Amino acid sequence: MSNSLRDQMLKSGLVDEKKAKEVEQSERQEHRKKKRKAKQKPKEERKAAVSEPPDSRKAAADALRARAEKDRELGRARQIKEERRALKMQVRDIIERRRQPRKDGEVAYNFVDDGKVKHIYVTAKLRDALGAGRMDIVRSGKTHEVVEAEVAEKLRALDPKVVVPRRDNRIAEEEAAYADHPIPDDLDW
Repeated sequence: MSNSLRDQMLKSGLVDEKKAKEVEQSERQEHRKKKRKAKQKPKEERKAAVSEPPDSRKAAADALRARAEKDRELGRARQIKEERRALKMQVRDIIERRRQPRKDGEVAYNFVDDGKVKHIYVTAKLRDALGAGRMDIVRSGKTHEVVEAEVAEKLRALDPKVVVPRRDNRIAEEEAAYADHPIPDDLDW
């Protein structure tokens, strides 16, 4: 039995039908105005944001520039990292494909790597080639491998740290330092 307020007022005779319709229409119009105002409010706020002072625009532009620069720096760093990774993969692939087989190596070949004497087992043929300079030793992860001298030169061009320096270079320098002081032939130990 819910009667609206309008129906109750009409029954009691406080308002007539015409007056009730006018009030109802005015309420609808007010409701529409409120809706329009609610929709227009964000537009006004947007207009206010657009017409903000020039200092804040400049600060926002500076912040965008700074962020873009930071993104470029991160991109460069990422690119450099990828290039290094690709170079390492290329070096590893070259060593893996061009290394000399040493599984039957019976002769220990001693060499100096980073000031430490190390050795690898090679065949007699590989030992002679290493001594003659036709082969070189390269670092492959935690191990050492033997490759041809031409391959070692290519690897040295890609990454100089991979190729173990030959000892004969240092010996030649030491011999050059003592060239003025020859060892006498009649020296007995």
